[in-house]
Amino acid sequence: MKQFFSLFDRYYNKLTFIGLLLLALAIRLALLPIVTDDQEGFLLPWCNYIREHGGFWAFKDRFSDYSPLYLYYLLAITSLNLDGTVAIKLFSILFDFYTSYQIFKMLQLKWGERIWPYAAAMAFLFSPTFLLNSSMWGQCDVIYACVALISVSHLLRQRYGIAFVFYGISFALKFQAVFLLPFFIVLFLKERKFPLWHFLLLPGIYFISIVPCWIAGRPLIDLLLIYFNQMSTYDILAMLAPSLWQWIPAQPEYLKLFALAGILLTTAVVLIFSWLIVKSPGHLSNEMTLKVACLFLIAIPFSLPRMHERYFYMAELFSLVYAFYALKDFYLPLILIGVSSFGYVSYLFLDETDVGFSYLAFVLLLTLSYFTYQLVKELWPNSLLQDKKAL
Repeated sequence: MKQFFSLFDRYYNKLTFIGLLLLALAIRLALLPIVTDDQEGFLLPWCNYIREHGGFWAFKDRFSDYSPLYLYYLLAITSLNLDGTVAIKLFSILFDFYTSYQIFKMLQLKWGERIWPYAAAMAFLFSPTFLLNSSMWGQCDVIYACVALISVSHLLRQRYGIAFVFYGISFALKFQAVFLLPFFIVLFLKERKFPLWHFLLLPGIYFISIVPCWIAGRPLIDLLLIYFNQMSTYDILAMLAPSLWQWIPAQPEYLKLFALAGILLTTAVVLIFSWLIVKSPGHLSNEMTLKVACLFLIAIPFSLPRMHERYFYMAELFSLVYAFYALKDFYLPLILIGVSSFGYVSYLFLDETDVGFSYLAFVLLLTLSYFTYQLVKELWPNSLLQDKKAL
């Protein structure tokens, strides 16, 4: 008996970790049978269209507004005669656990065998937005976000070419990966550690991803404009997203004007943040690099119009990794995930009932303002000190 307890005590942490992994899987599997409106209205009809129009040759038609790279998986589902509801979710659930593993490996570089990599991996698996996004909603946000995280992980290891390849794949999967583009541009201008031509990998990889659809017969110009056409899909300034546009009750006739104003505002915000980072003294540490990524991933969807609640997915993921990497600013992922959860609950359970998104946007504005203040204070410590002495 003593040997048993000694053995149990020795492997207690690993057994606990395995138990939590099984629990996370069990919760996701329990949510598999639920069919959401997005599946009934989009994903499952797309699978049916592929099945009824010759499989691969269905790609000659514009039956979906998604990028082709994800649609190839739907082709695999139909080719294997798999149940669409289950197969779509299982793919995202697989990436849930793969993302958890990537978080673990990324933080292990900093903390080794300490508890923090394990805690971060579990925090991801049990956070409500990440859990509901894949296993209940059946969305694929975890896929492009995971690939983007792998990209930044290679960036921190100074494997810049590989980093851009993965970022190109992320961009080819979903347009929201573009929120991370200013981060890469700022790093290039600030550090000059990789050549400018690396940016050509982004359109290059996207072009490679659309070639099969082009071969199937879809016009090339149509494929090149997929993301451009997505931007005008919804005629509403804020869709359950805690963005500043929750405060603007725009009439339909003014939608285009406000949308243009939002793009210009976001451009101005990105340029200001970029200037503050690029002109700051010293180099960016890995911790500061992650913090800069979080800044752009929060600020851009907050200031852009026509945002969904799911468009903060990368901000939530990167803020979680940053909080466990730096062991500070734990308020950031807690607030981001908490605020986004209201949008998820509203859509999935309350039939989009108003839950006070204008107040949630105000909470996010305060969070972003304080986070920006802390970042600027760390980037410009001497300048701030001199200003205090001058006062």
